[in-house]
Amino acid sequence: MKRYLTYCLLAALMVLAGTVGGAQAKRVVAPSMYMFGFAASFSDTIVYFTDIQRIDSAWVDKKSDFLQSRDIYSAQLRDYLTKTYKLDNRTCVVFYSKKRVKLEKKYVKMRRLYAKGKDGREHFDVRMLEPGEFSFVSIDLTEDELMEQEQNGKKRKAVRWNSGRQERGNTILPNIDKPTEEKIFEGVRDIDRNIREKQRNEVDQRLKEREEYEKNRNNGK
Repeated sequence: MKRYLTYCLLAALMVLAGTVGGAQAKRVVAPSMYMFGFAASFSDTIVYFTDIQRIDSAWVDKKSDFLQSRDIYSAQLRDYLTKTYKLDNRTCVVFYSKKRVKLEKKYVKMRRLYAKGKDGREHFDVRMLEPGEFSFVSIDLTEDELMEQEQNGKKRKAVRWNSGRQERGNTILPNIDKPTEEKIFEGVRDIDRNIREKQRNEVDQRLKEREEYEKNRNNGK
């Protein structure tokens, strides 16, 4: 029964947190964003909450204000729990808002959701990550945005250059042979993979530096 309840709650939370985004829209930088993380598992009743944290320079969707790279922020929390507490396969969700007051209401509501039930019993083992124990690292999408703008510029130039055109998905290219077309798309995919890998490496490096800092501080250095 507990696992079934956990499954239902996690499914609902993933929808509320907006973990599934729509088509890519224009992205802008918000000066600051407040967020907290939540982690649970379908195999046990242990749930984790982070404190509410302020993130500088968060990228959001211009129209919907959806936080970009939510999967990477969630992965930061999941990796921390795996490395620190040896907890594998946790389902992690981030909740966010530009206004701290608004997010605090969501935070209180979430805490109540996992508090004692109507029967007076605790159905979940709620654990808190203390302030300073874990911190989200801001994700910089500047390179992604510049690459996307460059690609869009090339698409518009290609349309002007040749009115005769062929469509491949949602991308318009001039009339070129298929092998050349495949090479172009493979090159774009390689660039995108390299950028993503670079971002993940930067996040890992920042996490390692923070772990080293906390270790030295605890040792009195």
